[in-house]
Amino acid sequence: ETGELNGHTISVDGKTIYIARKDSSVNGFKVLSRNVQEGEEQKLIDFKNERKYSIALSPDGKLLALLSRDNTTSYMIPAILRIVDVENANIILTHKLQRVARNLTWSADGSEVIFCAYTGEETMGLWHIKSVGGEPVKLPIEMTGEMRHLTVHPDGKRIAFSALSP
Repeated sequence: ETGELNGHTISVDGKTIYIARKDSSVNGFKVLSRNVQEGEEQKLIDFKNERKYSIALSPDGKLLALLSRDNTTSYMIPAILRIVDVENANIILTHKLQRVARNLTWSADGSEVIFCAYTGEETMGLWHIKSVGGEPVKLPIEMTGEMRHLTVHPDGKRIAFSALSP
């Protein structure tokens, strides 16, 4: 299938890749699952008039977390966080964040989604939200510049990220 690849994540067993791909027909993006051995792709879900920022699969392989934004307005607008059940493609959580966010990952136990979001004009911080909903809570980590490529250590106590800073 064609269309700009906007991100991907792979299952723990390595058998399935979940792909976020630009879809010009809806001015948005779609999420596909690809069976690695067979090479077959299936569309899970599409999002009209949105741009994808980040995609991550939960540690148990049952849920996808997605960060996106409205594609019809300016670049620096608040993000939308969604959690999708990969078995039936149902959206089980939609949370319109109150801030611009770019990257996300799952906690080691899969109970939370961790994301980086702007806390000021040029500063970013880390936040977390329960995968079952609730309000985002800021973690005590903040820096000037942009945080990218979040990864949680398997022990669940440490977070690694790269930084783009002045």
